Amino acid sequence: MLELETSDQLLFSEQAESYARFRPHYPENLYKKIFQHVSAFDLAWDVGTGNGQIAHKLSETFQNVHASDISAGQLKQAFQNPNIQYSVSSAESCELEDRSTDLITVGQAIHWFNTDLFYDEVRRVAKKNAFLAIWGYNLLKIDVATDDLIRFFHNKVLAKYWDPRRKAVLEELENLPFPFEEIELNPGSLLVEWTLEDLFGYLRSWSAVNTYLKINSQNPLEYIENDLKKSWGKQERKQIIIPLFSRMGFIN
Repeated sequence: MLELETSDQLLFSEQAESYARFRPHYPENLYKKIFQHVSAFDLAWDVGTGNGQIAHKLSETFQNVHASDISAGQLKQAFQNPNIQYSVSSAESCELEDRSTDLITVGQAIHWFNTDLFYDEVRRVAKKNAFLAIWGYNLLKIDVATDDLIRFFHNKVLAKYWDPRRKAVLEELENLPFPFEEIELNPGSLLVEWTLEDLFGYLRSWSAVNTYLKINSQNPLEYIENDLKKSWGKQERKQIIIPLFSRMGFIN
């Protein structure tokens, strides 16, 4: 008997294709910095894996990767490698054995978790001195005019359509409980070159856009579409800067 998907599962299942196509890839240097603090490379757990972008990268270095997400739709879009095991499961309850895991990663997903229960699961599956790496990103930067339009879209047009849990992202995880041996690690920024259509695709992947569409049966991007085209100008591709933030440390 099939179970009905929760509201969160439905939200991300419906956006799966957009996430897979338009979500930016994290920089190589971020992984290098994290791996410097990992003592063994037997097993990594990528939590809230989405389309498996992080899991795929981890699979190049770790013998095995366990990647979990509550959305079956997201996992259907996931990168495949023989040493990646995907699982439809929550962050708060996974299939891994006790004291089995060397690295646990969470990219742009921690705000959806019950952190108390997740941290209990982290402590259960982590080997001694395993490493926990949590990171995310906030609004992108292009140029003054375009940045102002995106902030207006984010803060005004979509204001009441964001899930309250996104507050943690806006605060760059500064108020996130982190009961582990934390270290300072500068995750850097994402640098990409996008066309205007890439930018529109990325904006369409926002969860609040999907919520707005459901409630209003109207595309909220119509509010800024023409102004964005004007601010973008005739240049085909532009460099996009997406600042990253993180909380990382050792699990004792």
